[in-house]
Amino acid sequence: NLPDEAEIELSDVSSFQFDSTSSYFVFVKSDKDAKSTGLYYVDLNAKFALPKKADGAESYHIANLTWNEKKTVLAYTIGKERYDGKPDSNQLRLWNPKENKIDTLLTIEKLKAGLVIPNTNTFRWTEDGNRLFFGTKVASDTAEYYDKITYNDSNYYNVDTIRKQTQLDMWHVKDPRIKTHQKVW
Repeated sequence: NLPDEAEIELSDVSSFQFDSTSSYFVFVKSDKDAKSTGLYYVDLNAKFALPKKADGAESYHIANLTWNEKKTVLAYTIGKERYDGKPDSNQLRLWNPKENKIDTLLTIEKLKAGLVIPNTNTFRWTEDGNRLFFGTKVASDTAEYYDKITYNDSNYYNVDTIRKQTQLDMWHVKDPRIKTHQKVW
């Protein structure tokens, strides 16, 4: 605040956004002890004040902050933390700063079976601000996992150990795509 020469220092901020009119500043605080984790906002038109919490709780991940420039609402994802520290079953939410109201637009129960809203996503509003486009993905990863084998003197020449990590990729001249493209597809 330039007239009062006051300032606020924000720590543990993982992402932030200003709305298009520079009326609101929102940020996600990812605190290490998870006590103050959440979505916070500052009303830049009001008298200089501390940030206020809009959403979030302990062990929740918030990401993909995207303002709707026409309607001044914020879209974001929120998901509870799993046992491995990653977000699980993200929800799509809208926050209206004028009313300080949160609407849950989409949960995992409303999606087609087997799909989830990923934490790493790209949100895009239409020009008229009536629709939001975002990505979904398959809930379970179908990739095969192999145990990482560390080779040492005792197993370096062991045929069984070598076979555990061996893969065979065969390609035929009549295949429509080469093997590297097949893996991507």
